[in-house]
Amino acid sequence: PSTHAAWKIDPPKDDPAATHDSKRGFLTAKAGDRQSEAVLEITCARGGQQLFVSTSTDLRDTIEVRYRIDDRPQKQSGFDIYDPNSVSIRNPLPAEIGFAKRLRLEFIRNEAPSLLFNFDTAGANGVVNAIRC
Repeated sequence: PSTHAAWKIDPPKDDPAATHDSKRGFLTAKAGDRQSEAVLEITCARGGQQLFVSTSTDLRDTIEVRYRIDDRPQKQSGFDIYDPNSVSIRNPLPAEIGFAKRLRLEFIRNEAPSLLFNFDTAGANGVVNAIRC
C-alpha cells in the first residue's frame, strides 16, 4: 500500500485567474467532536510552499492557532483568515511536516469552543517534493 494514500494531489489548474499554477496536496481530518471537518493543503503562495486549512466551521472568530508536530512541544502559529472557512498557517512550513507522522492543529476561538484537528501526515515528504513553486 502507498504511504501517500491519505494525501491527494490535484494537477495544476488551467484557470488563467488562478493564483498559482502548481499542483496542490490535500489531507482531510475530523475534529475531536466529529462535527467539523478540515482539509490541510500544501500549495504555493507568496513565492513558496504554504499550509492552508479549510474547515466546515466558521473560523472568523479564531484568536490563536497552536500546532504540535508528532510529540514535539506545542507551538503557536501566526495565521491569516482568507474567508470564513479558510486560514493560511505561517508555521509550520510544509517541509517541517515532511517526515512527521502527525500534525495537530488547534484553533482557539473567541466566542466558541476550540477546534482540534489531528492530521495523519505520513507521506507528506512526497507531497512536499511533488509541489514545485
